Amino acid sequence: MKKITNLLLTLILGFGVSSCYDDDPINKFPVQGLTDITLSIASTNNVTGEGFGVPFTATIPQAYTEDVTVEALLKFVNGESRNTITIPAGSTSAPGNVNMQADDGLIDFNGRAVTLSMSGFSLDDNAQVGQPAAFNISSNEVSLTSYDLVQWDYDDGVVASRATMLFDWVDPASKDFDTRVFDSAFNLVEDAGSGSRYETDILNDTHPDGDYFLVVDIFSGSGETPWKFFFVHPDQTTVEVFEGVFTAAEVASGIVFPVIEWTKSTDINGNVSYVVTKP
Repeated sequence: MKKITNLLLTLILGFGVSSCYDDDPINKFPVQGLTDITLSIASTNNVTGEGFGVPFTATIPQAYTEDVTVEALLKFVNGESRNTITIPAGSTSAPGNVNMQADDGLIDFNGRAVTLSMSGFSLDDNAQVGQPAAFNISSNEVSLTSYDLVQWDYDDGVVASRATMLFDWVDPASKDFDTRVFDSAFNLVEDAGSGSRYETDILNDTHPDGDYFLVVDIFSGSGETPWKFFFVHPDQTTVEVFEGVFTAAEVASGIVFPVIEWTKSTDINGNVSYVVTKP
């Protein structure tokens, strides 16, 4: 493994900066003085939760004859999280993951703003001993929303490669909501009722391919009620959030359906996927 040196962590100096790829032969930036370099980052998620990872792809403006180390920075209300990844020699991008703080000590149904950017870059400069490289880094910034929870704190072995769901609503201290999942033939296939905030479930991956829908049973409470539904896909990385408001009449009726719908599919390699929608 090459020894990576001269990692310079810098503050982000610009926003929304784009870059183009260089078709010239692979080379290195100069190793003397300060050299500007624009890094870019993208994420397939726009939401995250406490203790949950944020997937990203880091991109550099050109490939090098050696591995490159870059650092991603996730900034939230009262702290930050960093992670370094390696972009292999000859490549211009690589995937990574950086974790949201496990417990930020705040409770907010509507979530909190967090930002994701690139904050570090280094090359293997063993051939230039005594001539350290310094880089003036700029990066775009990705905005996400972090929620108290997007998935219950399951053990990895329990979740395995299955999807999970989590339902949240306003004023759970005075409103008791439970969730049920039915297939298209109205057979009950999943059932969650905790009597407190959050209804969560791991979807059984042995359920047949097909269409499913979420029912919310309302055991107590009254009045208009905002809600959110989080769906974490089997890769345990991709998370979606759906939201709405139950009317006072719906809450009074004691049951609302369908709240969310999804279609489960399995490919020839046994990989399970879901398409989730709000009707």
